[in-house]
Amino acid sequence: MKYVSAIVLLGLLLAVATQTHAEAATADAAGERLTVAASGPITTGPRTSGAPSPVRTPSFLTRAIRAPEGPAFSRLALWGGISLSHGLLAYKRTIDVWGKPDGKFHLKNEIGGDHLALSDEVSHLLIAYKLAQVTRQGYRWSGLSPSAAARAGAIQAAIYMAFVEFPLDAYNPQQGLGITDLLADFAGIGLAWYRAGIENPRWDLKVSVKSRFFTGNSRLLAQTNKQYDDFIYWLTYRISNNRYNPLVLGIGYSTHHPPGDPPAYIPVDKQIYFRIGTSLSEIGRIFGHRTERLLNPAGFYFFNFGPQTGWR
Repeated sequence: MKYVSAIVLLGLLLAVATQTHAEAATADAAGERLTVAASGPITTGPRTSGAPSPVRTPSFLTRAIRAPEGPAFSRLALWGGISLSHGLLAYKRTIDVWGKPDGKFHLKNEIGGDHLALSDEVSHLLIAYKLAQVTRQGYRWSGLSPSAAARAGAIQAAIYMAFVEFPLDAYNPQQGLGITDLLADFAGIGLAWYRAGIENPRWDLKVSVKSRFFTGNSRLLAQTNKQYDDFIYWLTYRISNNRYNPLVLGIGYSTHHPPGDPPAYIPVDKQIYFRIGTSLSEIGRIFGHRTERLLNPAGFYFFNFGPQTGWR
């Protein structure tokens, strides 16, 4: 199972290379036809002196990144394979971390009962938001129109996130179906869909980790209440549309659990952060739209510095 993603990604690179080679051949043929037409005695416009300008063939990277004019079924098939393989890997990882759904259906005791002060719901919102953005970009790369890609990405993200709650959590003796988790999932997907329809949006949702993440017993998939404390979830706003200004303002939310076991976790310290920073996608804007798009998948992380406040 762990080699599935590598195989699919290798297939993706081979397919892109094959497709871009065909596109280059098509562009070369079009350039030859243009040269012949320009050198003929009959023209549709005013005659110009000198040789016709050569047709520039886009680079391999440009053709690999940009979306085709219409749906490319080879790319759609590859994107489907990537989505399926990563979905299976995520399912296996979820089972390994949180256990199998081999119990009876039950609901989670969420509001106050999980001692997480809504950090679980905020993480659901951000994960669903980013998943909808990634799947949208996958469908856009496959040739779907921006609106169709946004719809397809939202549907795929909704299926994934709903599957986590039912049946995985609903039948897991240690978890339970989370109604507020589902609401946060759909809210995140809705925000991603809404943002996709805005031209040059300046706001975004991002995440960062605290310094203890690299020194303590931390995990990307939190298993304990204290591991939830290692993440900060951000609403960010780009200060300027000037491409040479990568600075972003952020307001973040996190939690802190005092040492000990429940009920010592009550009350939980809630933390609010007001900071300035940037991300790789903002840095990519400095070097042009192509670099920004290339770094955009890594733009979810917020590099930041500034003050924090807290309360219980």
